[in-house]
Formats: sequence, structure tokens, C-alpha cells
Amino acid sequence: MTEPPQSTPSTNNGTRHLLAFVAEWPAECPVCDYSLRGLTQPRCPECGAELELRVGSPRLHVGAWALAIVSFALALGFDGVVSLIMLIAIATSPNIPWIALGICSLFLLLATSMATGLLVVARNRPRWTRRPTRTQWTHAIAVFLTVGMIHALIGLGWMSLWAW
Repeated sequence: MTEPPQSTPSTNNGTRHLLAFVAEWPAECPVCDYSLRGLTQPRCPECGAELELRVGSPRLHVGAWALAIVSFALALGFDGVVSLIMLIAIATSPNIPWIALGICSLFLLLATSMATGLLVVARNRPRWTRRPTRTQWTHAIAVFLTVGMIHALIGLGWMSLWAW
């Protein structure tokens, strides 16, 4: 098994600044946490990861944004699959009870709502990350709980219809 070819280290001015930074400040490799003190090349001596100097922000963690995205995406996937199965059943059945049409319409509406939410959150990532981290997590948890509660209430309503 051969190793993949390593890309050559960048030779821009950032390399010089990176090496000067790690010479004066304690820093660890972002991949393997190896101490980079005394680094002579922009590559981790432990794991071989190429290193570069970057500007970062403590607000740029994508965990909260990803939670909101995943909440909408999972709900969209579920609603889309249920809608598709119901549409196929409706299209192939000669006698369709009116309640099946109503439930299918409800799942199509839910799928559309979840797709819209997914699109809004995905397109507004820069606006999302400008907010303080605590606000990001508050919004993400609110999205997660709201999507879950809506689906739980509809599930309970559906179950009560079948019990009726």
C-alpha cells in the first residue's frame, strides 16, 4: 500500500509568519495535538498535516448551525418518504378513503415547510455565525425542539384518528 503524494508546503509569506508564531507561542497541531514548538516547515512532524496561518473567530463553530440543518433535513427526509409512499398507494388504489388524502396532503405540507426551513438556514449561515455563540445554540435547540414537537403532535393526532 503506497502513501498518497503529499502536497508541497505553501511558500507564501504566511509560512514565514506561521513559523515565527510557533517559535514564540505554544501551539498544537489542529489534527493530532502535537506540540509545534520549534517547527521549521509548515508541516506537522508527527502526523504530516500541512499547516497554514489563518484568521479565526470563536463564533465560527458550525455545531449549532449543523444541528438546525440536520433537524430540518431529517424531518424533510421522513416527510418526503411518507408522502411518496402515500402518493404511490393513492395512485394505485381504486378506492381511496378521504382521510388518506388529508394525511398525504398534511405530509406534503410538512415536507414543503421543512424544505423551506432547510433552505433558509442553509442560505443564512453568515448571518447565523455573526450572532453570539449562545444565541446560535438557543436558535438551533429551538429549531430542533419545534421540528420534533410538530412531528410528535401530528403523530399523536394520526394515532388518535386511527383509534377513532
